[in-house]
Amino acid sequence: DLEKGAEIAKEHENSVLTIFQLVEEIKRENKDEYSNMLETSLISYSLGKWLGFNENELKEICEASLLSSILAYVGFDKELKIKEMLSGLENISEDVLEGALSSHERTDGSGYPKGLTKDDIHPYARVIGVAEVYQLLTTENELRKKLSAFEAVKLMEREYITKLDVKTLYVFLHRIGSKFIGSSVRLSDGNSGEIVFVPENEVSMPYIKLKDGKVINLQSDEHK
Repeated sequence: DLEKGAEIAKEHENSVLTIFQLVEEIKRENKDEYSNMLETSLISYSLGKWLGFNENELKEICEASLLSSILAYVGFDKELKIKEMLSGLENISEDVLEGALSSHERTDGSGYPKGLTKDDIHPYARVIGVAEVYQLLTTENELRKKLSAFEAVKLMEREYITKLDVKTLYVFLHRIGSKFIGSSVRLSDGNSGEIVFVPENEVSMPYIKLKDGKVINLQSDEHK
């Protein structure tokens, strides 16, 4: 069922909801591991599209993302005879398998299973790596409180710039904010409103239109 993420993404491409808003809906309605896997696959699809991958490559990125999540879930954190232990490999391409196996590699060499760096990491894995980090940060678990999309972006800007592929991360950070325009938010002072603009130079601090019609800029000293 590795094609499920690509199927859902294609179904919702022309929807009123963006794929990232769809991911938030899935988070609200489902809290199981399979939903987490699908979310990462959907995010990988969107990011791959922003980067210019063609339709077949996007399908394969989704497959690699789901396979990566499954391998992590069952405890395959090292490349120990995986090709000999998995059945059904004849149904996927070598790129899908390689993308799945190297999605936890990091550009500074701190990842696994091989400690690959920069261009040695498969292009699919560079996309999935960014998607997995974002999905993990925005999902609550027993170890960490869920971050909002904008808190996650701020953390990724600060802490992952040397670990994830720079081009892939740059595209992600500069495109994701606009996908939440129109979304409802609650501010720390209790007010709620709607995101109406996301500045590219400070994605984590959008403009919010409050219920009384006033628009506030979270970059300003008054509202920061």
